[in-house]
Amino acid sequence: MNRKVFIVLPLIIATFINFCYSANSNAFGISKEKFQDGDSISITISAINLSEDLSVISTKNDELFILIYELKDTIALGEPVLQKQFNVDKSNPSRLIHWNNFSRSTAKKYLLILVERDSDISTEQIEPVLRVYHKEISDAFRQKNYSEIEKYLGDDDVLGFYEFSVKELSNNSFIKFKGTYKMDRYEYIIHFE
Repeated sequence: MNRKVFIVLPLIIATFINFCYSANSNAFGISKEKFQDGDSISITISAINLSEDLSVISTKNDELFILIYELKDTIALGEPVLQKQFNVDKSNPSRLIHWNNFSRSTAKKYLLILVERDSDISTEQIEPVLRVYHKEISDAFRQKNYSEIEKYLGDDDVLGFYEFSVKELSNNSFIKFKGTYKMDRYEYIIHFE
């Protein structure tokens, strides 16, 4: 009997220590950072109100294009750190995407751009336009100058621009894009985990 206790007891202790260490906050006061370098952040994009759901000729779905750029001291943006295109509709209003190789450096700042695709222009053609002219497009978006945006993006609709830092990505961080673009109302919530 003593021999069984001698063998089983260390296994129980090792299991308990492993469980405590793997928990986010544990009995030993060791806590993991929420976002670690090289981690993948989950981003959920949820449509509360689709922009393409009112008209009888609308598609009843939104083809979204999300881009995240690292902001640097220069005016020009580099290549996006995240670039995804996907559809949402009433039966499938949310999408989960992953931002791989995330850097948790608190000095870094990012720009998120959300676009609703209405044209046949490829994302490979739209991305460089957004990268180069993001300031002009953002200004036109804030002023609701749709004809100016059309010069850059054609029929594609800008749903929002948002600058953020890693420090702002705490538990349950989210961004809400809500408004009217031309005649279409929309509302999206983007949640970081």
